[in-house]
Amino acid sequence: MIDKEALVIDLLKQHLPEIKVGVIIKGIDDINPKHIVMVLTEKSKDHLYCAAVGYSGVMPAEETSYTLSTSIEKAVLWRSVPDYAGKIVVFVSSDSDKLHSLAEFDIISIRDLSQHLIAEQIKSESNTPTHNFWAALAENADYFSFEAICDFVSSVQSAQDQSAAIPVNMWRLNLLSDSAILSTKNKPADRLRQNRELIIAIGQLSEDSRKKLSRSLSRTKGDDKERLQKAYRILQNFYKYAKKTTLKELSFDTVKELFSASQKKDTPPKPPQPENPDDPIEPVEPEPTAPIRPKELDGLISDAIVSGDADDMGYVKELLDALAKHYDSEENESKEELPTIGGPFGDRTILLENNQTSLRKLVGRVCNTVSWGALIETSETVLKDAISADTDSLSGFNPVDPDSLVSFKGGIDGSHALFDFLIQFDAQFKEKHIQTAELFAPIIENLIEKRSKLCEQMDLIMYHPVLLFGSSDDARNNLIDYIRAWEQLYHAFSVNEPTMRQISTGGTSFVARALLLLDVLYIQTPKEWKAILLPLHPIYLWRYYEVFRTLPNKRASMSDDDKIALTKVLSKLPQVLSFVIANTVVTGSTDDKVLPCSGNIEMLPTFENKTNRYLGDDGTASVGEILSRWIGFAPYTKEEVRICSVDAPDLTGIIRQVKDFMDKSGCNRVVFDVYLTRNQNGNTELSKLDYSGKDYAIGEYLRSGKINISIMNVASAREVKTALNTKPVHVAFYFDQSAYAIEFGPNSQNLYINPLVITYDYDFDEIQHKGIIFPSSEMDSGLIGDYHKLMKSADVISNNMNPRTTYNGNADMSDVVSTIHDRQVQWLIAADRDTNNYQPQSAIPIGEVQYDKRMVNAWASSDSRIVSQYITLLRGYNLYPKQETLIDLLKEFGHIASNGLISIPKYGADSQAIENKKKGLIGTLFAASWYTKKYKDALVASLDDDKARLWLQNNRYGNERADLVGLYYDEEKNTLHIQPIEVKTRDESPDTQIAKDEVGSGFTITGHAADQVSLIVEMLKEIFSADENVADMFTAARREVLKYQIVSECFRNVHDANWQKKWHGLFKKAFASSKNKSINIEVSGIILHIKLNEATGGLHYLCHNPEFDDSIIEFYRLTSQEIQQQVLGIDEPTTIEPVIDFDETKSNGNQDEDETLTHAGDVIEPLPVPTPVPAEAPKMSEIGKQEDAAESLSDKPSEQKTSVSMEEIDELVKDFVRSCNDYHVNLKECVSGKAVVGPSVIRLAFKLARGQALQGLLSHLEDIGREMKRTGVIVQQVPNSDELLLDVPRLQRERVLFKDVVSKLPPITSPEQLYFPLGRTPNGKDLIEDLGQMPHMLVGGSTGSGKSVFLFTMLASMLMSHPNPKDLQLVLSSSKLEDFIHFEGLPHLYNGGIISDATEATEVIKNVIFEESERRGKLLADARVANIVEYNKKASEKLSPIVVVIDEFADLSDQLESKKDKEAFFKPVQRIAQAGRSRGIHLVICTQRPEAKLVPPTTKAQLNGRVALRVNDGISSRMIIDAPDAQYLQKHGDMIFRNSDIVERAQGYLIEIPELDEIVQSVIKQNQ
Repeated sequence: MIDKEALVIDLLKQHLPEIKVGVIIKGIDDINPKHIVMVLTEKSKDHLYCAAVGYSGVMPAEETSYTLSTSIEKAVLWRSVPDYAGKIVVFVSSDSDKLHSLAEFDIISIRDLSQHLIAEQIKSESNTPTHNFWAALAENADYFSFEAICDFVSSVQSAQDQSAAIPVNMWRLNLLSDSAILSTKNKPADRLRQNRELIIAIGQLSEDSRKKLSRSLSRTKGDDKERLQKAYRILQNFYKYAKKTTLKELSFDTVKELFSASQKKDTPPKPPQPENPDDPIEPVEPEPTAPIRPKELDGLISDAIVSGDADDMGYVKELLDALAKHYDSEENESKEELPTIGGPFGDRTILLENNQTSLRKLVGRVCNTVSWGALIETSETVLKDAISADTDSLSGFNPVDPDSLVSFKGGIDGSHALFDFLIQFDAQFKEKHIQTAELFAPIIENLIEKRSKLCEQMDLIMYHPVLLFGSSDDARNNLIDYIRAWEQLYHAFSVNEPTMRQISTGGTSFVARALLLLDVLYIQTPKEWKAILLPLHPIYLWRYYEVFRTLPNKRASMSDDDKIALTKVLSKLPQVLSFVIANTVVTGSTDDKVLPCSGNIEMLPTFENKTNRYLGDDGTASVGEILSRWIGFAPYTKEEVRICSVDAPDLTGIIRQVKDFMDKSGCNRVVFDVYLTRNQNGNTELSKLDYSGKDYAIGEYLRSGKINISIMNVASAREVKTALNTKPVHVAFYFDQSAYAIEFGPNSQNLYINPLVITYDYDFDEIQHKGIIFPSSEMDSGLIGDYHKLMKSADVISNNMNPRTTYNGNADMSDVVSTIHDRQVQWLIAADRDTNNYQPQSAIPIGEVQYDKRMVNAWASSDSRIVSQYITLLRGYNLYPKQETLIDLLKEFGHIASNGLISIPKYGADSQAIENKKKGLIGTLFAASWYTKKYKDALVASLDDDKARLWLQNNRYGNERADLVGLYYDEEKNTLHIQPIEVKTRDESPDTQIAKDEVGSGFTITGHAADQVSLIVEMLKEIFSADENVADMFTAARREVLKYQIVSECFRNVHDANWQKKWHGLFKKAFASSKNKSINIEVSGIILHIKLNEATGGLHYLCHNPEFDDSIIEFYRLTSQEIQQQVLGIDEPTTIEPVIDFDETKSNGNQDEDETLTHAGDVIEPLPVPTPVPAEAPKMSEIGKQEDAAESLSDKPSEQKTSVSMEEIDELVKDFVRSCNDYHVNLKECVSGKAVVGPSVIRLAFKLARGQALQGLLSHLEDIGREMKRTGVIVQQVPNSDELLLDVPRLQRERVLFKDVVSKLPPITSPEQLYFPLGRTPNGKDLIEDLGQMPHMLVGGSTGSGKSVFLFTMLASMLMSHPNPKDLQLVLSSSKLEDFIHFEGLPHLYNGGIISDATEATEVIKNVIFEESERRGKLLADARVANIVEYNKKASEKLSPIVVVIDEFADLSDQLESKKDKEAFFKPVQRIAQAGRSRGIHLVICTQRPEAKLVPPTTKAQLNGRVALRVNDGISSRMIIDAPDAQYLQKHGDMIFRNSDIVERAQGYLIEIPELDEIVQSVIKQNQ
């Protein structure tokens, strides 16, 4: 049996020399601390100081070599003695509340014992498969108890054959016996995970699945039936009695087979078929469509109101009527569903939010025709609890009731209702003949009338304001009248105030204070004041008033961009009130309480003076997405992800996201620790889950422990940090931990408050050296302007100072930001209104997304493997950044890239998509750094968050916009340069065309990217030319969003304070009104093409776009050399490995320097002109002479081959073996003696060690190739063998000439035989295929891959074997006439010429070939034969084979504009593919743009022969040969051929153009 004490001693011997302070042995029982200490000090000169807490039988002792205490306090004292550092050992059997005092100590836990035990096995194991198994077990050790691991290790150690003992003893780990666990074909870690998951999955089978399993077992036969039924009985016993010894009788594969049977779906019955085929089939009832949920409903309503036609508006009004009836039910709890409505709502079921919430009921009590707001008192301290709890007292605000709280009680004639008291001033105005006074009475009368009408529609105002005001003219007009009535009242008070104060100073102040209370609900808790803005408050409704008063008249003239933006924001217009005042009228004290906005409950804004708490659920939607990214980053945690949240505002919503995340990712368990620091009631939140309804599955997850949730109320973030010491997590979500404060600052002047976006103001504090951004609602005029004047009149704000919510940049955030550095969390997520104060130690930013009021930021450790992944990526492009340089880049600009590193596609996404996203992100980082280095003190901000994507793009190009905006200031010219920057990182062309200007001396730039940037340039020019107080809300919204983007970037803590101050001053000038602007603004664009795959070739053009009023655009191309020098700051030139394509050795023959070889569009090294083809090519009637003709073609000897030395092969083998070891890929053998040298590659044969998964090699193959200094290495499997082949590109390739293979073509015995050579394999085999048997082909390859030359060799060989046009007919079609120009004039051409027009190709294929195919089908049927071969044996008039070659298939189909034309093209192609073989018609479809939609699936399935030459990416490779690797091929004929299960790599044959022309001309002459 394993000695646990000995393991602890071994671990301590390893740790003690390295520890800085001390070490804790935590949670390990059944050990004797004194004995361990004695063993440790036997041969040690150091005196150890030991404490043992919770161990029986241990007594304090003071010995020569050690001190032993039973008090943890002693250890706390020892840690303060410098001489004791590294000599303190603490044994703790369980958690202690004193352990936080030893936070700097290392910890050894039971988990470490397991790892150490397995590590010893790894050290002693030389067998690779067994070694890999122990390594995989170490990765998964957390899922097994220490006792189970000890039992397993002990049993394996005691066995004579340890390899054989591993699978049969897996039951000791609570796993199934797995005989394949050590197989080289499997990855042990994956097998262990699958084994563990299978055990759990079988145990959780539903009743339905068990029935399926029983049905499946009953259908099995023979030995399988007995075997599976026995296994099923054993499994039932296992789960019934929980004896793991039962698992000895089960195998992984058998149980997996059982589980698969339980998951099989019963085959649905086929729909009934009519007896008569001509009778119609009865329609099948369609699947029910998904219901419309509230969020989608809001979007549909907004879209119809903004962009819909008259019919759409009719359906919207129908919905309004239905909702009005729904809410108008007698009990207001109608259980009837809404009737289905057509048009934009598609007759789908509409689901509504519950309108009988506690908030709605409370609103009904305090916001009606009698109550214009209220004051309630409650014993609850949390606002949400106060709303649902019973109130201790409620005092309504009734402005027409003399006994109301807002009535005036200071007069000698008793109390006066507020409005009555206000109207009394009218009499004084008349009596004093104040002609300029505005009378209150008619205004108040109108206000009461309009408010009464709105009260009738309270539910619609609360839940569907856009629908109500957007579709009902009456409701919209009433809203407009209502807001104008309030505006008139505020304005009248402002005008009348000087006179009123002469009449009654105290009365005037009271009126101002009382008016401010109306339609606000004030809540007095035992500790503080809170408030809720009610639905009829004029400022609450102002945003709808501002939009809908102009929308009906502006809708027809709105641009598409404006319509799209308005549609998206209409249902979530921002509320503009930043604070309310609980003044003396309600508080009863002399102090006014400033209550800043703290979020919202449902749709109503809330206000509290606990200003570091925001009630909105903004940002909670990020939880599921971030967890998905975490799994992509750390898939090894899928078994158990540990997370925590701190002060999460919407716990139920987060739990739902966690459950969805688990379902989508396959995560088995989530441990979720919920910390609450503000007396929130977490259990109340949990009780809101609908366990019997939509949240039933969550209840099951909670009961089963799949979601293990713990809710803890703590005092502060410090207690959270203490808890994380003992319960570290993978991902921690902190909400609202910044400290906020109410500060008073100067009024903003002339701000235009926009109803579509939040309006911010900003300032720079020169004492604290920090910038401040805060929402503002200040205007000089209108409802909001007069509302602020009313507050000044009420003395709640001064004339020059306004309250504003700001964060405290000096607050101590160490308990939050130190969690990454202290290894308590791996990812730290902060969601707050301002995350500028979060600057985690030793961390890099990996994500940043704005969710309405909250910004969500994510950080990971700076030593995270994210950094190493990016270094590996960059090294693949010959970039070698220092780690600290890359970390500095990420810290400074990591937030700028689109949503950060966590936006990389999720785990399991296409590898090419992941690669492109990585390149895009790193390109954005480089672009930002490059710009700030290019221009002194420059500023770069992102244009890639949600608001910028919505407002700062032109929808002519979908959702595209510039990635960045750069700004720099030219002090000499007093000019601020603003430049949208479009970053392109794809290797292909950046969608631009640059040409010499025909008129001037400069350059013009056009194309998609140029137009895109020019549109943004135009937009920015409009923004800066418009007045700050412009009335157009759309231009103002764009201006506000742009201002926020660049100012918020400026005020980040990563920037220098003096730099921030300078830019703050520039912004004040730039965004000032036109008349006050004292700075010049120049707007131009930049297109930055970052070509990481090119070592040199950077360039710069200053261009103008003639299609956009000559807007200036600078085009830069940066290659790895410029990036290395200008961004990474390394002056050494980039190291470039030479890549030699073909053999560059000179031939002895004469060579004409003017002759060039055309090879798929590329011009390469000139070659000798071949011996001319004989004047007369062989005829079909002279089949026997073909071999002689072929010999005459190849009279001239082939080029001398370039040999590969044995030393080179030995070096490659050595590099391969070494690189595999570096990447932990275990090889069994790889010897140079088995190497084969082919024309293009050196093929190495090797075998993986037992237990080494092939995927482990493939995932590192690019890196291994780089280590070998060879690009494009490919691994192939040998069928029915454990041997693998590694193809390593040769530095000097050999040409394989067409003339060398002609003589090897089989003799033709019948015209249906269409032999042609494909290429030569690495082992020297010439691949020769018969298109007649194939019978169709798909050929794909990018420019320069050798596709055209391949077609030339195929056609040349067929012409040589079929010179008579009666024996072969050709249809040659391409989008480019020049592709087949060499075959012009051939008598074999079906329609007499080359086809390059799409319409002509369609006509030929549809009306000629298709008709010919049908004609042949009838001939075969009449002759009662199955195919053309049999027909030609019987018929006197033979049918010749027809070969249809369609080159550039994608381009040809793209020329067909209409769907009808495309169908007319594809349908006959499909039919020919299906029936062509028997009828002698063969398709060869070629493309350089392989796409999934290139060929219909039914057609592609018929193209058996597949030839993939070099393509751009893995997606293209899969499109051609249903497998990756073609992107790693070399140019000029390197190919992979696939026909069914046969896969071969080969080098295509080279035919020279003169040689091809000679063959064609010979055939033409013969037939003249």
